[in-house]
Amino acid sequence: RGVENVQAAAQGDVRWWRARGAQSSREAERLVAAFKLHALVQARTLPSSVASPEDVVRCLRPLASRGQEELWVLTVDTCLRPIGRSLISRGGRASCSATPSDVLRVAVLEQAAGIFLAHNHPSGDPRPSAADQRFTRQVRRGARALGLIVHDHIVLCLTEWSSELTGARGRTEPRRLETAREPSASP
Repeated sequence: RGVENVQAAAQGDVRWWRARGAQSSREAERLVAAFKLHALVQARTLPSSVASPEDVVRCLRPLASRGQEELWVLTVDTCLRPIGRSLISRGGRASCSATPSDVLRVAVLEQAAGIFLAHNHPSGDPRPSAADQRFTRQVRRGARALGLIVHDHIVLCLTEWSSELTGARGRTEPRRLETAREPSASP
């Protein structure tokens, strides 16, 4: 109910949660435990920093083998330390629908200084489409207005990936995604 910051929620105690609408102390205790567990899992599965497209690929490698297109955002602080990763949109085999505000909302809620975008192309072609490039420009424009940096936009496929902003390319080795947060539901 109106949790304005995931990091603050992870630090919240029973009183903090009661002040934000938890119906009982028991419910507040469950929320405290859930957010502490979430913080532990995120800390364990995200690297200490994300300094290159390869680091983003390592964080989101399982996305490469998905059968439908998905758009994810990896939020980072000013030192490029990951804050979290979130599924923004899941679509069909050839596209997914998202707006720049869908992406930027996550960054603002997590009090991120910057973001990395990543999505997959089930078709196997890692080159960003014209629509991908247009979307990235729109997100960058919105991010600039909010004082955020879009560090890169990675397109992942089953066997390779490419960076839309730097032009870097590499090989992909899919593996299972251990932890992921979806916008409206926890795993």
